[in-house]
Amino acid sequence: LAYSGAFFTLTYSPLKTLILGTPKSMWPKKFTELNDNDMPSYAMKLQCTVVIIIILLASFASTDASAFYNILTLMANVSMTLPYLFLVYAFPKFKRNRDIQKPFEVYKSPAWTTVISWVVFLVVLGANTFTLIQPVLENDDIQSTIWMLVGPILFGLLGVIWYHVRQRKITQD
Repeated sequence: LAYSGAFFTLTYSPLKTLILGTPKSMWPKKFTELNDNDMPSYAMKLQCTVVIIIILLASFASTDASAFYNILTLMANVSMTLPYLFLVYAFPKFKRNRDIQKPFEVYKSPAWTTVISWVVFLVVLGANTFTLIQPVLENDDIQSTIWMLVGPILFGLLGVIWYHVRQRKITQD
């Protein structure tokens, strides 16, 4: 249960950032409505429902729930760090953009920002790469590597499909 709760925590902040940081036209109206605490509560309730269904299916529909959670963990290994790669890659461009107001800045030097960003990018990319190949190198366990790739690929494809569906809807409106 603690591990399942961690998925809620780790996905809450990106969910809020994703919904509030993208154009409202990309989401159904209910997803962008904020409650009294400035939270996209409908999207959070939907996410909660999906996670609960996955947990119930894993727990009761399978004879080996631990195998499902192991696969879920493998998928999360790489999936949870990929957004950081995108953020670190975009950070120097964000810093160079003078049109965005930045009331608080830690890194003032553009060169230093770029160096730090690339070092972090390469470290996280290297960690992901070694996480993917480690099961194959140590145990000839290609199945674990495949499961670690399925998470980002599956949800990446779902994101691309969602984007194109919403773009088509915007164009029609």
